[in-house]
Amino acid sequence: MKSRMIYRWGIIGVFIGVVVGIGACGSVGLSGGSGDNQGDGASSGPELWAIEETTALTRGNNVYLIGTWRDLEFLSANFGEAGAPADAEYRLTDDIRFPSRSNVPSGKESESYAKSAGFQSIGTIERQFTGTFDGDGHAIIDLVINRPDEDEVGLFSGADGATFRNVHLRSVSITGGSIVGGLAGFDDDVTIEKSSVSGDVFGRDAVGGLVGMNIGTTTIKESFVNGDVFGHVQVGGLIGITNGDVTIEKSYVSGTVSGHAQVGGLIGITNGDVTIEKSYVNAAVTGEWEVVGGLIGWNAIVMGTTISNVYGKEQTFVNEDRNTVNVPAIGNGGVVAGITLLSEIDLLGTDKENLQAQFAGFDFTGERNTNPAIDPTWVFRGDAVWPVLFWQTETE
Repeated sequence: MKSRMIYRWGIIGVFIGVVVGIGACGSVGLSGGSGDNQGDGASSGPELWAIEETTALTRGNNVYLIGTWRDLEFLSANFGEAGAPADAEYRLTDDIRFPSRSNVPSGKESESYAKSAGFQSIGTIERQFTGTFDGDGHAIIDLVINRPDEDEVGLFSGADGATFRNVHLRSVSITGGSIVGGLAGFDDDVTIEKSSVSGDVFGRDAVGGLVGMNIGTTTIKESFVNGDVFGHVQVGGLIGITNGDVTIEKSYVSGTVSGHAQVGGLIGITNGDVTIEKSYVNAAVTGEWEVVGGLIGWNAIVMGTTISNVYGKEQTFVNEDRNTVNVPAIGNGGVVAGITLLSEIDLLGTDKENLQAQFAGFDFTGERNTNPAIDPTWVFRGDAVWPVLFWQTETE
């Protein structure tokens, strides 16, 4: 483990050094979370502050159960100790809503979440999560992390060999310094399945909607980000920067992904082999410098990139010279096979029965002749012209 940590920090040091050099050309303003989001229209009032502090997590069948925001606070405060081991399996038992931080009840002002920094990321870069976190279809709502002077920020600070399954963050506001992600700031050999982040993820560099920076092998399947992802450089809708191999399957990004440079709808910078298939970006991707891509900002390993049945949208942005420029699929050029940029105007003018044909390779039918039947992966909802994942119809 020690040798891997030295390697990890060596890589981080190189890229942070690059960022400092680039950062000398400009600055970025970060906005902290307000904590006022109400999520799905439900109350986040005094009754949530009244939940008693957790003194131990319930355990059943070797799984630690998490049912309140106090349980998550306990996990954060005691992570790596006997009652909250780093290599355990954790499972949500209900939707978890964090209380509003805009009107803290009397007597609660000294509590950690009431303070300006909000939630403390679980673990550290030295003590990373190595187990399984299963949301079981439940959501963590109105989470606020406001730590612009801290690095490796997210629900988890770092994850090594971990699995995130059915984890959903909704109406979140996450702000950090370097290496910031919704689920994890940093990851090494991690699998993310049927998970999502909706809300704001802000940082300085290495900022991603799901993960800020990865080393090793990361696999993302049937997951999405919907919100605002913003940073200075190395900004991606799913991952800010990859220093290892990444596979993205049947996933999407919507909302906005923005920064100064090295901005990509899915990944900001790739420094390893990348496989992307049956995915799309319907986000506004913008930057001030030229290295901006609808899918990948900067692709350093062109020969190791495999893309098939991936879709983006035709769009432009205004750069620092006030020029309107087209957003290419890959910011620095290179491989474009397997990528289709769609016109939203054309999609809006397409009959519903023909929309599916615009997304060749996407599974809209499933398999009903098997036992049990296999659900489709994608579905159109209402008047939307971009599909969503089928599991969203069952959990949202």
